[in-house]
Amino acid sequence: MKQKDHHILREISIIHRYGNVHLAKELKKAGIEPFPPEYFIMIHYHPAITQEQLSSFLHMDKGAVAKTLNKMERSGYVKKKKDSKDQRKNHLFLTQKGHEVLPLLLQAKNNLENLIFSAISSEEEVVFEEMLSQICAKLLSTEKKEKGGCHHHE
Repeated sequence: MKQKDHHILREISIIHRYGNVHLAKELKKAGIEPFPPEYFIMIHYHPAITQEQLSSFLHMDKGAVAKTLNKMERSGYVKKKKDSKDQRKNHLFLTQKGHEVLPLLLQAKNNLENLIFSAISSEEEVVFEEMLSQICAKLLSTEKKEKGGCHHHE
């Protein structure tokens, strides 16, 4: 098999790193600690979601999610509540402070997405998003086969 001279992983890494830097700068200007907007969004739209469910939805390591949530809790954005039937489970809720910063987080996220997609046309953006979805679905189905279970959420 011939090795392809693609740099897609490098390109994805650049988008991810510089996107995070841009987002962190914008949030810092607004006086908000740079936590991932996806956490706020998921907890806002799914109050009482468990840490395990959040980890599964984001396709992230449970330990990494727990670490971020602990920082968010110490910063006053999230509160955890033990499950009444299973003390090992934590249900997640945004605090008042978490709800207050949500619009600013969403604006910063939208600004970043607008910056990213300003390099291509609207039609190319649609095709790009469709292609990314296909790639993610393929990777997730491969992971599911290898691990014997993976949840794909759209």
